[in-house]
Amino acid sequence: MRPPSSSARRALATAVAALLMSGLAGCSMMRFGGEKLFSVGPEDVKSGDPQAAAFAVPGHHGYDRIWKAALQAMSRDMTIVESHRPSGVIKSRAGDKMIGFFITPTAPSAPQYRIETFSIRPIGLNSLNGRGWDPKVIEDFNAALGPR
Repeated sequence: MRPPSSSARRALATAVAALLMSGLAGCSMMRFGGEKLFSVGPEDVKSGDPQAAAFAVPGHHGYDRIWKAALQAMSRDMTIVESHRPSGVIKSRAGDKMIGFFITPTAPSAPQYRIETFSIRPIGLNSLNGRGWDPKVIEDFNAALGPR
């Protein structure tokens, strides 16, 4: 039996490389126990997660002031990737972590506002839990909101 020609070897190498690249491209979507292994995006941060931190802010601050404080907190050492004032949603990326900040209601004035923050990171191969909340976001929000 003759060894394969150089063009056959090249074609085989190209096919193997394409197969490996297509497999690696899907790695970010690989899941384990419902959690993404290698990357998370804005779609992974949602209001209502049981591991989110939630608290009330007195209504006398008003939505405008709360929104501005939230923007300031969510841009400190992070990059805002999604911001929708009418729905009270801000999402930021800090390294491999996504952080969400949710404000309800979104009316200009209300007796009180509910603030919820949640963060998620890919669980990787060594992490036991990639969900939770970031106390620094709450500290930065409270500092930006200030007393009144």
